Amino acid sequence: MTRDEVLAAVRAGTPLRRADLHGIDLSGADLSKAVLDDVDLTKSDLRGANFSGARLRSVDGTDSNLDGANFAGCEMSHTRLVGGSWKGADLRGAKLHLTDLSGADLRSAKLATGFRSCPLRKTKWSGLDLSACDFTNANLADADLQGATLTGAVLVQAEF
Repeated sequence: MTRDEVLAAVRAGTPLRRADLHGIDLSGADLSKAVLDDVDLTKSDLRGANFSGARLRSVDGTDSNLDGANFAGCEMSHTRLVGGSWKGADLRGAKLHLTDLSGADLRSAKLATGFRSCPLRKTKWSGLDLSACDFTNANLADADLQGATLTGAVLVQAEF
């Protein structure tokens, strides 16, 4: 699929299923309220894309550029977003379940997010206010939490 085909499908409310979008440039695209199911977005340019209110399930966005992307109110499950760049990304109100962000640098992301049962190994959170985040059953092994505020965060059965 091309960028134009993806955007036309999203505007029409058509769910994207089993799509190979590897390496696609969707920078600045309006994907709000989109439904992506079993979609390959590896090594894609998603800078500034708007995923607010979208539903992502079994999406692979490994090594994608997510700088400035808006995931506010987005629901992600069984999704893999490993190794990408997240500078200025907005995850406020997002609900992530079994979503792998291992190695992500989230130090400049906007957060008030549920990270339930998420693999978050070696993520970078230093200096962030994480008080409004839910890390129930999350794996934060080797995460950089230096100077992060965890007071008020939900840490039930979180692994460190």
